[in-house]
Amino acid sequence: MQASTTLHNINSLPRLSRKVISFIIENVDEDINLDQLAIAAGMSKFNFCRKFQSETGLTPVRWLWAFRARLAAEFIGLAPSWNLTDIAFRCGFSSSAHFSRLFKQINGMSPSVYRQHTLESKAHVHSHVLAAYDGNEDLIASVAMQSFGK
Repeated sequence: MQASTTLHNINSLPRLSRKVISFIIENVDEDINLDQLAIAAGMSKFNFCRKFQSETGLTPVRWLWAFRARLAAEFIGLAPSWNLTDIAFRCGFSSSAHFSRLFKQINGMSPSVYRQHTLESKAHVHSHVLAAYDGNEDLIASVAMQSFGK
């Protein structure tokens, strides 16, 4: 699927796609429909869909769903303690069921499993950092002094 390159390389896309994607980003938590996207592009729905898909490899609605699912994954990664329903609605999903189904389709696992992996990963990194500093008070003091500029 071309979505991963499309989602990460927005600046390399033609002007039409950048314009529409900017509209999506600015309104991500709103109920965005195809009519609104076509208006943002200044085109008929038919021509807009054809052009957007040729530029991105995805239909506008599929691109929107993929973007929202990846945005939700970023939120979960940054703050795994946040309520998944709140994240879903903040990312523009109108139902938890649609969010879960799409999230799994795009990210390869359910939102709750993704959150669990995130928590386990953070705990693993945290334990390695603590183990690296264990018994090395001089290193801890040095890092603390550098961090606080003293």
